[in-house]
Amino acid sequence: MTSKTDIPSPEMLLVEAEGAVDRDAPIDLNSYGNVIDQLRDKNYSFGKIAEWLSDRLGRRINKGAVFRSHQIWLQWQKLNESTMGIEPPHGDDDLAENEIDDFAQEIVADVRKVAMRRRVTESMMNEALRRAAAIVDQNEDDERAAEDADNLSTEA
Repeated sequence: MTSKTDIPSPEMLLVEAEGAVDRDAPIDLNSYGNVIDQLRDKNYSFGKIAEWLSDRLGRRINKGAVFRSHQIWLQWQKLNESTMGIEPPHGDDDLAENEIDDFAQEIVADVRKVAMRRRVTESMMNEALRRAAAIVDQNEDDERAAEDADNLSTEA
């Protein structure tokens, strides 16, 4: 039985957290979206991908985290294709595509940091990302509609 004095204070835990090294921090699997997708294309299950990544990264990775990261990666791929008219990457020589993918991954990582700081759940963070994507889509639809309306009025 633990006594109340055995429980570390929030201040003690804060000092310990500040001293924690990066290797102890959770891995942001969103950086590995291409890797996960490549393994999915080879019919790896999310559980097998988690094992594969755990072996290579030296940390325990669970299949739920792999699944969530893959879903986010797929959403960003779909967003890139639909809102920017960009086709999926055809090879590593497509620098622009790689830059956009990297930027998308940075956005997701930044959103994840904000969500952690605000103590927002993963599902709320994902919903915020979906809503942000919908706002981008709506803005582009509005721009196209305005352009079409302008074109119709000049043709008349």
